Amino acid sequence: MHQQVNEWRPHQTREALISLLQNQLEKTRNETRALQEVTDSVRRTLVGFAGVQFFDSSIDGFDTQPKLNGSDWADNALDRSSHARSGELWKIMDDIFE
Repeated sequence: MHQQVNEWRPHQTREALISLLQNQLEKTRNETRALQEVTDSVRRTLVGFAGVQFFDSSIDGFDTQPKLNGSDWADNALDRSSHARSGELWKIMDDIFE
């Protein structure tokens, strides 16, 4: 009897470990899926910001630069003028929400 019990222990341990690892894998996949959804949402938001016209009081109220689409925005993200426009947008948003 004891011999049969001892023979089953490694099998039970192995099955328990497999179950535990499968649960961890499922949890990790769910977390990864959630992070991918958030990343996609942020990307859509950034692309949306790329099309925003910035208010410029010196030129009839609106910026004369053409709107940027998503790929142009990524290409020009480090451009100083776009950085300055981003700063202006954040300042306007700060003024609105104060």
